[in-house]
Amino acid sequence: MQYERYVSDLYYQKEGLMIHNMQNLDPHEREITSINLQDYLPRNLRPMMHSIKLYHKGMHESDPVKELDVSSVINMKVDYNEDSDSMINLKLTVVLKPYEKLLLTYRINKMLRNFEEYPNDVMRGFNVPHMPVYYSFNTGDKDKIFSANILIQTPEPDFSMPFNVNAVTCVLFGSLFINTLTELYKNYREEKIEK
Repeated sequence: MQYERYVSDLYYQKEGLMIHNMQNLDPHEREITSINLQDYLPRNLRPMMHSIKLYHKGMHESDPVKELDVSSVINMKVDYNEDSDSMINLKLTVVLKPYEKLLLTYRINKMLRNFEEYPNDVMRGFNVPHMPVYYSFNTGDKDKIFSANILIQTPEPDFSMPFNVNAVTCVLFGSLFINTLTELYKNYREEKIEK
């Protein structure tokens, strides 16, 4: 089986589309009868599983793309907590004949966090680790492959703001300190000259 996963979006958008693309390229031309996908998302990426869609494409280019009924094909288990990472387990029970393709999509929401919660190299993005993909054939054989790592960029706050506030505050305190010392020294100097 050939498998790829990626996120289709622009880095500054608050939403993206997680895409799983599968094709049965078995050299023995066996049919795939079930596929078990897993995704592990960091806590600033939230899956919106109500938007899940599954498309089927035949082996020929002229075959139409059909949208499959998700409720009858996918068994879904999502471990989701607002303050922790998400684990998604999707079991697809669909027959995938040789050279046929499946495309599974769902939306993800990219959360904006407090600036203290971002790593030092925030412009690099966040890693979505590789996960196993299990699949079984109509002959009873089972196999697995691993999805690739994904680097997802999320919107981030303006990290120059704390520096700007700090710089302005230091300039104000510095001006106040210098003016105070100047006035005190002037008074001291005038008193000394008069004596």
